[in-house]
Amino acid sequence: MGVLFSYQGILSTFFQFLIFTPFVHFFGVLRTFRFVAITYTFIYFLTPYMAFLPHDNDPLLFTVIYIVLSCKTIYGCLIYPVNSILLTNAAPSLLVLGEINGAAGSVASCMRAIAPIASGWLYSKGVENGVMVLSWWAVGTVAAMGGIQALWITEEGGEVRDEEEGKNIVAVVGEDAVRCLEAGEVVVVVEGGGRGMRMLGSE
Repeated sequence: MGVLFSYQGILSTFFQFLIFTPFVHFFGVLRTFRFVAITYTFIYFLTPYMAFLPHDNDPLLFTVIYIVLSCKTIYGCLIYPVNSILLTNAAPSLLVLGEINGAAGSVASCMRAIAPIASGWLYSKGVENGVMVLSWWAVGTVAAMGGIQALWITEEGGEVRDEEEGKNIVAVVGEDAVRCLEAGEVVVVVEGGGRGMRMLGSE
């Protein structure tokens, strides 16, 4: 278990620092989110069937374990950041962005508290009734519902507006949201008065 957790930590660090940004920049935030949300289901449904692998064949068993663990780790590194990016893009105004992130964080924390209890209870019931895959199938069903909902997510405009001194300050956070800005660089669009005016540049 120590080796497996160490491998998961190393892979997670390597992927987030070196691969995440070019990967999401190439495929796009929304497409990445949809792919992970939809295919996450298969990981949960297939994981319990590792129990049917021959236990006297350690190379095969650990190869499958590392493959499943790698998929789960990479998916986790992808889904949470792109979910935050999409949530920020969906905010209608900078004035409510804090409230939206706070509500999302609260809901996520509640689910992290409830999910282990619920899945543990389902696992116990599955063991009692000889259905070992019950908890995995339940989690997979929840993941499938999230994957279906991901198909209806849109990414339009990518603008977050804030009212200040009669002007609209628009933060551009579309597909390039995963690109790091240079030191002192800002990208804004200022609209004021009776007609629009674009300002793109750096401080």
